[in-house]
Amino acid sequence: MDRLDIQTKQPKIRQLELSDLSDFHIYRSNQEVTNIKISDVMTIEQSQEFIKDNLTKHFGKAGGMGTIRNGK
Repeated sequence: MDRLDIQTKQPKIRQLELSDLSDFHIYRSNQEVTNIKISDVMTIEQSQEFIKDNLTKHFGKAGGMGTIRNGK
């Protein structure tokens, strides 16, 4: 199964990568954002672990109702 990579005029939707850590952490450590999402804020370590865990997952085709599968 292919890695998630949906390209549109804007925005581009793709899987997180470790190079996204700084931006992802800014988003997940913002209390206002987590209040809307109903999730907890993440430390930088939790953010990094989240990205690492999701690097091995593959997602179904865009627009489909596929399941998330572990890439192992």
